[in-house]
Amino acid sequence: MGLNSTKRSNLELWKFLFVIAYIAYNFYLLNHANHPEINSMLFSGGKVLEFFFIIAGFSLMSFCVKNSKNDVSTWEYLKGLISRYYPALLGGVFLSFVVRNFVIDTSLVRIPSLLVGAIFELLGLSQLGIASYSGFSSNSMLQEYIVNGGITPIWNEPLCYLSAFFIVSLIFYYIISKNRNLYENIIAPLVIVIGYSAMGMMSEFSLYSTGIFGIPNAIIRVAAGMALGSLIYRFIDYLKSKEIDRKEKIGLTVLYFVFAIYFIVTTIIGIEWNEFINLVFIVPFAIILLLNRDGVSSILKSRFFSYLGSLALYVFACHIAFCYLIPFLFPDRTYQFQFLIFLIITLIWGNIMLIFDKFVITPLFRERKSAS
Repeated sequence: MGLNSTKRSNLELWKFLFVIAYIAYNFYLLNHANHPEINSMLFSGGKVLEFFFIIAGFSLMSFCVKNSKNDVSTWEYLKGLISRYYPALLGGVFLSFVVRNFVIDTSLVRIPSLLVGAIFELLGLSQLGIASYSGFSSNSMLQEYIVNGGITPIWNEPLCYLSAFFIVSLIFYYIISKNRNLYENIIAPLVIVIGYSAMGMMSEFSLYSTGIFGIPNAIIRVAAGMALGSLIYRFIDYLKSKEIDRKEKIGLTVLYFVFAIYFIVTTIIGIEWNEFINLVFIVPFAIILLLNRDGVSSILKSRFFSYLGSLALYVFACHIAFCYLIPFLFPDRTYQFQFLIFLIITLIWGNIMLIFDKFVITPLFRERKSAS
């Protein structure tokens, strides 16, 4: 969705709000040890990611249906995804590489080998299993790892999900383009059941380990969410074929506010759900936003919200670097002050990435769309 589109600006607004919830939780998670007086916030904020996987699966199926007669090859589809998302991934990983090495004062002689070790992460291939990556949320642990000769830490942990998104999208698109009925009736339901069951059996979800059949956990999580979102497409398509009366619109509007209040309140007070219970809230809210027939969606039509939705990707891509940088620069300031500076800097940098992508990357590397 471009910046000039207002068709689903309400959905774009919530993309931005959920990204803010996610980055706020990560800032808290990475720095809470120094502030034990701060209560847990954001209902395990990482779980809002399920919303994005569902939307991604919906978008995948929507693209497949609309282009079913255009014979778009799997590689052409992947090329489009990479064109859309890779600049954000590359910029986010490289920024984290620079910031985290600055924070731990890495010796300059170690930088070349670390860059070589980061090549698959920089290429968006960290989830292929080609190299064995390890995560270090502690600066001291990362420093010790590098001093002892390690060269393959994950520099930007959240972007592992973007790598998984590329892989899952490639596989799903190929299957759907060859046999949509097989995908919808057998493969997608199996992926949902097996994926969420595997995650439910984990005592604690780890981004850096493998799950069922040796598949990386990030791929399992993304695949389950995208499969669910792709099946929701058929449900949304069915609902849109029906006329909606005034009572039904009021009912959707009431549900919209109920879910919106739930997400806002739980963001403030904190609440822990497992993946299944969390989906009970995420799925119907995503359906309401995608259906776009409630009273709120008809009001919240604004290019500004569409802009926020576009900004969300770049905020997501760059925020982890500032999770480490801000507490390092302001170690003696209050947690609230650190978070405020973190939020401001992340939004500013996200805008810089968005502007650079639009006015530099797009003219140089992307095909221009015709005026028609």
